[in-house]
Amino acid sequence: MSFSIILLLRLFRFILPIIGWTFQQQ
Repeated sequence: MSFSIILLLRLFRFILPIIGWTFQQQ
């Protein structure tokens, strides 16, 4: 269970900056 949470957290930290960068470009 904790491994899944850590994986999700890492994915979130990776996707969040991309979404912010895409939003800033528009």
